[in-house]
Amino acid sequence: MPNNAERVRLAQELHDGIAQDLVAFGYSIDLLLGQPNTPINTRKDLRTLRFGVTDLITKVRDEIFTLRNGAPLDFLTSLHQIADELFPNNTVTVEEIPQLSHIQSFELLRILTEIIRNASRHSGASHLEITLEKIKNMQVLRIKDNGSGGAAPNRIGYGIAGLYERTESLGGTITIETNATGTTVEIRIPLP
Repeated sequence: MPNNAERVRLAQELHDGIAQDLVAFGYSIDLLLGQPNTPINTRKDLRTLRFGVTDLITKVRDEIFTLRNGAPLDFLTSLHQIADELFPNNTVTVEEIPQLSHIQSFELLRILTEIIRNASRHSGASHLEITLEKIKNMQVLRIKDNGSGGAAPNRIGYGIAGLYERTESLGGTITIETNATGTTVEIRIPLP
């Protein structure tokens, strides 16, 4: 579990690395937009790309702020915000208010974001169900969609590999079940 010095170091690396790269990438898009010979259709695509880069910069800066502050996250509020933003047609059920550490909250929210984003982009799902419950000394997060399935329950691809890595960093386990009627991802982590 990262301590304050490790969080600050991570924040510095994010700022000096990815954040700066994204800003430079945004400036490159601005230069292309500013060229008088750039076709109108290309300008539209570049503007869309520029807005996406700006959003990413904001998200990275938010992560940096969270890492530097070390302030406890309001897990349930963040959970609802992420679900509503990425998949408006969702149901969130909380059996018991989770007692999570700051790092557990941070990592679980990143895991949840990746899973919801995958369901939204790739599954064709029309509904997402998120359940959070305590079973013995474990916090269990279950995300189920009604999409076409196909989420490979292995480590192929950076997104799926990242889910396993983040879950394992918390001492937890992840299972992925998928078929033609949808995908269910279950994450179990030990409570502090």
